[in-house]
Amino acid sequence: MKIVIGLDVGTSTTKILAMNEAKEILYTERVSASEQLTSLFGAVGSLLYKTGLRLDQVCRFMTTGVGASFIEGDILGIPTSKVPEIEAMGEGGLFLAGVSKAIVTSFGTGTTFAAASFEEGVRHVGGIAMGGGTLSGLAARLFGIDRFEDLAELASRGDIHNVDKSMKEISHDQVSNLPDFATASNLAKVRANSRDEDVAIGLFNMLYQAAGTMAVLCADHFGTDQIVAVGSLATLDMAGVFLGQVGQLYERNFIIPQHAAYAPAAGAALRAF
Repeated sequence: MKIVIGLDVGTSTTKILAMNEAKEILYTERVSASEQLTSLFGAVGSLLYKTGLRLDQVCRFMTTGVGASFIEGDILGIPTSKVPEIEAMGEGGLFLAGVSKAIVTSFGTGTTFAAASFEEGVRHVGGIAMGGGTLSGLAARLFGIDRFEDLAELASRGDIHNVDKSMKEISHDQVSNLPDFATASNLAKVRANSRDEDVAIGLFNMLYQAAGTMAVLCADHFGTDQIVAVGSLATLDMAGVFLGQVGQLYERNFIIPQHAAYAPAAGAALRAF
């Protein structure tokens, strides 16, 4: 059985995915290191060690991501190809979600939107400079937290109703078609004595709502009601809750597939077939 390895190489983190000829995902892992090539070879070594795969079972490495530009030639003597990141993200998102056309929304350092279709291809349609980098910066300044995992844990203990103002709080009558649960203003109820947990979950909700609303506008223009969310931020439990509310508000379907964090690696691997 021949195996294709997809590698999404970032500035310091590599996400690796192994796929067989039946396009079944056999293994995923994320490895961080001080620089690109160290994380890449660490990911490959970890995969071989933990799965028991031999190098002669790997028929091709498929790379993508900003760090892929540092790779010259083949990896470990095995044929190696590069796939543009937007194309890998879009095709990987469609494949993981099991749909043929969608707006693929990638939550990374910022947030990127791609119009993806297996028939029409993938094209970049926009982005916002808000994402995991925004949350990390705010967490460091507001809470003295440097690890993103600690911020997510803090937010998991928060109550969004303590920081966001809803439509029912500003009007006794329904405004347009907006339901009572719709947010009138993000973080409008934050005060000097607000709990860190509540402010943290408010930051996450602000990002998911801003990106989700932009994704809806892109979907309208692209002519689809399917929106696929990928990236590590999409895998948090609160992403499903807050993006689901955006989808309910605008009658759009947000899909967070299994292995959402590995969409570019999956899309890169698919190109081998």
